[in-house]
This record gives sequence, structure tokens and C-alpha cells, in this order.
Amino acid sequence: PQRLTPAHKTGGLAELVCSNSLRAASVENAVGLLKEEMRRLGSLIMEAADATAVPAGGALAVDRRRFSAYVEERLRALPGLTLLREEGVRELNFTVYGPPAYHDAFAGRKGDHALLLRMMRAAKREGIPFDTGIPLTRENIGRTEETVRTLRDLGSRRIRLFLPHGEGRGRSLDPVRLRAGDLDLLSPEDRSLLDRTVYRTEADWLKDPEPVRESRRTILISLRPEHLEELEGRSALSVVEELEALDEAYYAAFPDFRTLGKACGDPEGDRLYRIRDLYAHYRALYAGAHPMEVYDVTDERYSGSRRV
Repeated sequence: PQRLTPAHKTGGLAELVCSNSLRAASVENAVGLLKEEMRRLGSLIMEAADATAVPAGGALAVDRRRFSAYVEERLRALPGLTLLREEGVRELNFTVYGPPAYHDAFAGRKGDHALLLRMMRAAKREGIPFDTGIPLTRENIGRTEETVRTLRDLGSRRIRLFLPHGEGRGRSLDPVRLRAGDLDLLSPEDRSLLDRTVYRTEADWLKDPEPVRESRRTILISLRPEHLEELEGRSALSVVEELEALDEAYYAAFPDFRTLGKACGDPEGDRLYRIRDLYAHYRALYAGAHPMEVYDVTDERYSGSRRV
């Protein structure tokens, strides 16, 4: 790490502090038996401990520096691994849906707004910078001024307004999606917090000669308890490769944005979208009219992908 604690001396990975003992070595007690089970399962820690052991009677003790160096050398040799030594939490980001009652109702958790404010105060107290975002819908657009003022008072480094995608907290947000005229309800200062180069009307996107500029793909792996079983025993690489193939198959099943816009779009549409969300809206309309059997990699409840 870039910053050591008083107990750490080397900055190496897996440095043991306070004691160099891994406790009893004999398999006749629970501690020793657990270590033997770890050996049989191929534990790197046990491999390093055995390779760097020093005399300690009935205990397994190690040379701390050699133990740390052994583990770090083995990890550095792994393909595709990047070693990051920066501090863990350097900045935070919070989403606030609006005033307390509205926020809690939208989040589906009573007291969630108060919890977020406590977290922001704690971050400020510890010197951790944080940004905040407020998703705008037709339900809360007239109440953003109060929320922005609260966030400024709490020390938010940057406040941005954004439009949520079509689904939120288990309900469709399309009926409350903003229209261009709704922005008149914002104060000039609050309106400047919404990036209008990102959020434009459907009509404006359809006139853009090159609206979709996806440059990278993000793979999202769901670690929800109900999905862990299907991941058990699989390598991360195999899961990523499968999702990449599903991503390619999903997007190949749909016409491009231009074609979808001509078939499903409204050339006079004044609803505001981020291009990714408008593209998703068109794909949903197309899929509704053309039943297909394709894994939906954009469904955030499951493993999938995101193109940005």
C-alpha cells in the first residue's frame, strides 16, 4: 500500500503483523486440521507458509519477509492480474432521489435518506470527497432546489442531475420521463447541472448523423445469492467469454439504431433520453413486435453487459 499502518514494515503483500505464527501445526487439533485441508485444496497461503517455515516447536511459524515475498511473487506471476497499491476508498458517489419522504418511497427503504446524509457527514469528517447525483422525473423535478441546497451544505464536491433509465426499483419510469418543456421548472442554476449534450430529445437524436458512439463494453456479473450456484466451479474468464458471446448475439438480433428509429421512433418526440436509453427503448419496442429467443444482456437483474 502507499500508506502503511504502524504495524506494517515492508509494504509487501500478505505481510504478517504482531505474530509470525499460524498456530498449531498438528492435525490432531482443529487449527492444524484446517491448515491441512487448505493444503489439499491448493492454498497459496499454506504453500508459502511451508516454504518459509522457521522452527517453532509444535506451531507453524514463518519468516515474515520471506512469506510476504513468496505470496507477492506468485500473485504477480498470474496472467491478467494488475496490482493496485492505492488506498481503498478515495472518493464516494451518492444518489439522492429528492426530499426525505420522496427519496424513501422511491428507494423502497424507510430511513434511507437519513442514512445517506449520515454517510455524507461521515465522509466529510474523514476528509473523503464525494459527488452526488439526483435522478430527474416528472414527479420530483419541482423539488430539486431544496435537495441541491442540502447537498451543497453537506459538502458535495460535484452535484449532477441525470435522467434514470426506463426501469427503476421494479417499476417502469417511462410514464414520468421528462419532456423538454419540463426543464422550465428548474431554476437556471439547477438547469446547468444537467448535461444537455448527453440528455436530448428523441427528435434531436433522430436528426443526429452519428448518434450511437459506443466505444467500449462493460461485462456485469451478478453475485446475487440466487445466481451464485451457476457460477460455482467456473473460472472468471469462462464467464466473461460466455457473456461476451451473449452480448454479440443480442445486438446482432436487432437492426441498427438508424433502422430502429425509422421503424419505432417519433421524429417530433420531445421526451428526453440519453442515447443508450433511447436505443434500449427502441429495442424493447422491436422485441415486442418481433418475438425472439435471445438472452437480454441489458437486464440488470442478471449477468450481462453494457455498451457505452
